[in-house]
Amino acid sequence: MDNKLEANACNPLSCSVCLEIMQNPVTIPCGHSFCVECVEAHWDNANRPGQDVSCPLCRITFPARPELRKNLVLCELLERWQPIRQVVVTEAPPSSTDVLCDFCTDEKTKAAKSCLSCMLSYCAPHLQAHYRNSVFQNHQLVPPVRHIGSVCKLHLQPMESFCKTDQICICQECACQGHQEHEVVPAEQEKAERESQKPEMLRGVQSQIQELEANITKTRKVLDLIQSTVLKEKEEVQKHLAEAARILEKFQEEVIGFIESEEKSLLEEPEKYFRQLEVRYDKLRQQKEKVDQVPGTDLVSFIQQFQILKTTAEEKCIPALTFDKQLSFTIYGQAARTVKDLLMKEYKNQGDQLKRKDTDVDNQMGSPQNLTDGNDHSATTELHAFYLPYALGVDLDPDTTERSLVLIGTKEVKRQATPLSYPESSKRFVNCAQVLGKEELKYRSYWEVEVLEGWASIGVATQFLCPYGPYTSTRLGRNDESWCLCWRGKSFSVCHNNIETVLPQASLTKLGIYLESDYHYRILTFYNVRGTRMINLSQFHIPFFKKIHEYKSEALKLYPAFYLESVGAHLRILS
Repeated sequence: MDNKLEANACNPLSCSVCLEIMQNPVTIPCGHSFCVECVEAHWDNANRPGQDVSCPLCRITFPARPELRKNLVLCELLERWQPIRQVVVTEAPPSSTDVLCDFCTDEKTKAAKSCLSCMLSYCAPHLQAHYRNSVFQNHQLVPPVRHIGSVCKLHLQPMESFCKTDQICICQECACQGHQEHEVVPAEQEKAERESQKPEMLRGVQSQIQELEANITKTRKVLDLIQSTVLKEKEEVQKHLAEAARILEKFQEEVIGFIESEEKSLLEEPEKYFRQLEVRYDKLRQQKEKVDQVPGTDLVSFIQQFQILKTTAEEKCIPALTFDKQLSFTIYGQAARTVKDLLMKEYKNQGDQLKRKDTDVDNQMGSPQNLTDGNDHSATTELHAFYLPYALGVDLDPDTTERSLVLIGTKEVKRQATPLSYPESSKRFVNCAQVLGKEELKYRSYWEVEVLEGWASIGVATQFLCPYGPYTSTRLGRNDESWCLCWRGKSFSVCHNNIETVLPQASLTKLGIYLESDYHYRILTFYNVRGTRMINLSQFHIPFFKKIHEYKSEALKLYPAFYLESVGAHLRILS
């Protein structure tokens, strides 16, 4: 810390912006004086089109940028003070009662101001950013305050009381103004009470940590086991299919070899006959051309060439080709087709066996499968542990929230009778008390929901669900863009495209929803979660694409969706 700067900061002739003795001092309308360059630089940095300028010290604003004129009195004082200006002023080190600067690192110095916005104390040099930078323009600076974190921002008094009703620390002024009806105790008493609870709480936390460590170890082993098993199985599949590909390639080479061998045998006689025909054709054509070319006056040459042509023409004719061999190439194509058909048939059979669930074709595009028959189809702790790695942190989207719904944080929603005033949004539901999750669901997603009060529906919806439509077509499950489970006290049902299927009565306290992708569609499964045990309630098969028109389809995006049917209904998404 520069002692000269500290001394200048306390000098009435120093500029409060640069902390140096003023150079070319000017006075602005509020009465404060600064170096002309300092105040102009401050206004240049802070001023934007359409905004007023303000005093760097008292923050008083001026509707127009004031004209700066030199303060002649200050100039004369500075000239008289010039002989003693270079004297170095030293200051005693800060005492134990002084408030120290929170930003000084090597040697702590006395604070000049405390900021109630930053909740920190600053010495004079470190305070300059608050004067020069427009970002700090609205920060509230006060005289140095000890233990500023324990000071009430509103009344600048120490917070010596604790409101048990609001669970916050307050000062005496707060206790008299806004907490008269609340249970207020001294902060020391609350501290002593919490200190007495500390050992038990720490034991509980330590127990949770140990339990989490055990679960992490167990889950890591499960993950390692799954990954190693999958890797081994993938290698096995690749090995067998590569061998199958080699067998098919060898079969193709053999079949092509058989075809080429038979082709050679069949072509031997026709090619020999073809060559004989070509020889006789060329011979006759050449002799004819020679006869045509003999001049009419050359009698001897004409007679000789004519005799040669006659002899050639009278030679024994080549008999016509007789081809009575059977063309049997089609048997090879038939053999290849037979192998292909066998492969396709076995591929289909094996593919059907590998599918997780056997489903009728009519049920593969959104119809539910009711699996609740009183038996625990998958009521195991291992199944719940398997789904946990796919747990999704679902947050409710405030831009889709209908006006009768109240969001409590990002995980809870409650319906009330009086509509709220939310900002306009193109995604907000208008006629139905619904809200969507913020993020699109992943390839595999799992989340849990608890209905605390009233009736509600929980499920998923696509990006094509219109928020402006009428109630009857916008409500979850009443259209082809949403799938849901309806929770009405002790009555439960699943619904899609306005087709509702009632489920057998069951005791349901917590609902688990799991979305996974198969070869041809996505599977949405609802579970009754009891502790760590899970019972499969119902299932939907959702297509990957939606046909927009004859030549175009678009991929479906799925989002968590919630409908609160009754006033007072209250649900919570579990972390």
